[in-house]
Amino acid sequence: MLIPKAVLKSMGTAAAAENTRYAINGIRIERTPEACWAIATDGRRLLIAEWEDESVSKEYPEVGLDCKRVDGFGATIPLDSWKALAKIVPNNRHKPILENVRIQEPGAESTVKAAALSQGGVQSQEHNLDDKVFPDYRVIVPDYTDTDTVEIGLNPILLAELCKAMSTMTDGGTVIKVTIPIERCSERPVLIEAEGGGVKATGIICALKLDNRPHIKPFKKERKKLV
Repeated sequence: MLIPKAVLKSMGTAAAAENTRYAINGIRIERTPEACWAIATDGRRLLIAEWEDESVSKEYPEVGLDCKRVDGFGATIPLDSWKALAKIVPNNRHKPILENVRIQEPGAESTVKAAALSQGGVQSQEHNLDDKVFPDYRVIVPDYTDTDTVEIGLNPILLAELCKAMSTMTDGGTVIKVTIPIERCSERPVLIEAEGGGVKATGIICALKLDNRPHIKPFKKERKKLV
């Protein structure tokens, strides 16, 4: 699996800084037949990145790792290890294919091997994987179809950080689509989507209380699924 630098730099935004039963301190990576995925959550927000690596993988230089794709591959990389991986990916706008890190899928059980190619040569790392069961994030992503909207309160700091991360990983996109649930579903989370630079980003953020409005408990049901 090739992970783009933009994804490596952005996913930590939604991961928990602490490792407790109420927060997931790690980034989940998965491969499906259609795409590669990275998922992060701290129990209050959820960030998902989707990209395709098949075409660039064939052109990526040899870095001493097994390039075989593993159907159904999945691993959770601790946040500190994820940040370490981001540091070995070079800035190379003249040859953007190098702005990826290679993850070896075969044999990634308790540890995972990674490598990137920079001007100084191949930079290799090996990290322990998180053995906790990552929550089923798919049940959290809402399937909104109604175009009606409702005013709800959002934590501006969480929203800004999430939007900034999504803009960064989608090649600096300045327009982000926000889908807000209708009144009868006002306890459900807000869905944020962006796309660009070969990456699709999905953000989920919980609703908060507005003045003179009934209190909306954040992720009341959804949060239980995340933790």
